Amino acid sequence: MTIKTILAPAGAIACCIALNAAEPSAAASEPAVKMGGTTILTRARLTSDVDEIIEKMKSSGAFASAPADRMAEIRKNIEERYARDFGVKSALLRAAAKAGIELDAKDLAEAEKEMKEALAKSPGAPANVTNLQEYANTAFPFKSPGRNMAELESQLTIQKLLKKSVVEKVKVDEEKLKQEIAAIVSNNNEIAKSAGDAEKKIRELKKRIDAGEDFAAIAKAESACPSKERGGDLGEFGRGMMVKEFDEAAFTLPVGVVSEPVKTQFGWHLIKVTEKHPAEEAKDGKPAKEEKVRASHILVAAEKPIKVPTLDEAREMRRSYQTEMEVSEFVQKAIADAKLTYPAFEKPESAKPAEAPAPADGGAKDAAKAK
Repeated sequence: MTIKTILAPAGAIACCIALNAAEPSAAASEPAVKMGGTTILTRARLTSDVDEIIEKMKSSGAFASAPADRMAEIRKNIEERYARDFGVKSALLRAAAKAGIELDAKDLAEAEKEMKEALAKSPGAPANVTNLQEYANTAFPFKSPGRNMAELESQLTIQKLLKKSVVEKVKVDEEKLKQEIAAIVSNNNEIAKSAGDAEKKIRELKKRIDAGEDFAAIAKAESACPSKERGGDLGEFGRGMMVKEFDEAAFTLPVGVVSEPVKTQFGWHLIKVTEKHPAEEAKDGKPAKEEKVRASHILVAAEKPIKVPTLDEAREMRRSYQTEMEVSEFVQKAIADAKLTYPAFEKPESAKPAEAPAPADGGAKDAAKAK
């Protein structure tokens, strides 16, 4: 069982801002989150949890420069995010209970082993984290070690639920994979053919220019680059601003000379340098200037072939994609089934725009007047 976060750990929720404690304005029993009509998080518990999150974040010294005039707004945003994450976590734990998914000693031992392996490979990992309890105390912000461990066990339970209910059941259509790989090969063959056509065309355009036709006129008529509207003019640019092959040709060409065909990832180019500005060292208080050129080009586009994956690579990519989609669908269904509501963050009826009452006669009188 890999230790990874299915839902954001509570300690990560206040990852951006330092906050002040909330004023104790809400009654202890006021609901913040409900599931199927039953309160699962009170406003008082929400306030208390967020206070602990903020306190731990403040102790790190990361938020000393937070603007004081935005504290109330920022805290409200943090509270809402925490409440909604709490709701999703609760919905998934409800689904786990319905499916009979529970952690056992083997799950915890496996999680601890993988945690140690992951930390051993991680540069700068805390040396004092040697077991799941110590890991929980670093991952979650609560003062109670028992609370932190409970949060970690909730995450591991959700992970086990998703593994048993979704991940292990994902099946990849092998025949469809083979067809998709064959389609990539076929498409690459077409790309190779079109690349040959592109090279042939760029060489024909070079002959026309060498025979005296105007570079800008040909660019306007034939180039696949938006610069065609300016006769192929790309403006000034310094070294490294263009792809390597284009860059090397542009900074090597004499002014006014049209290059031989240059191949890049975009296709085939003819390049004409119209101005050169050599580099200048800083002197007399003036800043240094880098070498620049101004150039125009004509592009005959050629699509780049796609790497053909092996069957194993394609299978892994498809499995990963299907797993992500199916996990998302499972989570959304669990949320819908739980019938979550967030009273603490919903506008009261009195704050909603009033709707005009419907006429008793269905509007017949108004309709008659309009005739």
